[in-house]
Amino acid sequence: VKRQGTTHGDMRRYTSMSLWVAGEARFVRCVLCLVLSLLGGAWARAEPVGEDTRIRGFADDLFKRGDFYRAITEYERFLYLYPDHAQAPQVLTKIAVSYYGGEKWDAASRRFQAIQAQYAQQEAGRLAGLYLAAIALNQRDYGRALEALEAFSRSYPDDLRRGDVANQRILAHLQWGQPELGRAVLQEAGTTNRPAGLKLTLEDVEEWQDLPRRSPMLAGTLSSLLPGAGQAYARRWSDATLAFLLNGLFFWGTYEAFQREEEVAGSFLLALDATWYFGNIYNAVNGARKANQFREDQLAERWRIRYGWTFPPGSKDIPLPVAGIGRTF
Repeated sequence: VKRQGTTHGDMRRYTSMSLWVAGEARFVRCVLCLVLSLLGGAWARAEPVGEDTRIRGFADDLFKRGDFYRAITEYERFLYLYPDHAQAPQVLTKIAVSYYGGEKWDAASRRFQAIQAQYAQQEAGRLAGLYLAAIALNQRDYGRALEALEAFSRSYPDDLRRGDVANQRILAHLQWGQPELGRAVLQEAGTTNRPAGLKLTLEDVEEWQDLPRRSPMLAGTLSSLLPGAGQAYARRWSDATLAFLLNGLFFWGTYEAFQREEEVAGSFLLALDATWYFGNIYNAVNGARKANQFREDQLAERWRIRYGWTFPPGSKDIPLPVAGIGRTF
């Protein structure tokens, strides 16, 4: 020992340190075993994720990405496997909203009507009534939209969305050319218990009535006198130029054919000229209507931005559909 340069005291210290290290290691192993056993017990007690949850989660993810066709497939799979599941009303609603997001109005209407009939007293039934009104509005069927909105107001007078419904009823009357009825809805709501979500005012109704509009009748009359004049009146300059040039060209060709005593060609060109002439009148009338509709849509969009109002409530969260959805539905 002396030759190695180590004393008996050093050996005792080394032995004590080794025993201490061994004791510490045993303590750490015991702590780790205890922690792992606790975690293992927690994992054993945790509920495994069910197949229904996985299917619903995957379908919801597809819906959020706007892949409505595949989302509908997964939702339908969920309902096939779990027809009596507690989430069945919500899944049925998601399917209908997917059709709505893909602008498949007929399929969406059928789905929402079935939901409304089956779950009239649940949230799914209420939401279905709102979406049925929204579908009619997207199709510019204001009479049907008003029927759905008024039915919702009668059926659910205490619903928190009645302010949004009142806003939409007023706007639908205005879009249908019934400003006095829109004003009446606003006054009725204001004199009773005014809903918290009611944003439109009498000043808004007056602003709608004061919008500069073009007369479709005057536009048609002008185009009958001079092709393209009605389109110019509606501020549709490209249509005006095209109508004037085409009608002028056909008129000149018809005149030249009859001047050269080519009756067959002249008669053919005259028929074409008459077709373009009356088409020009229709185009002028339709152009004036479209110009008015464009101004009205712009004002309605300004109101939605100003008041932060969407219809149906929450529909702003519906994503845009992915490309190709139309060919699959």
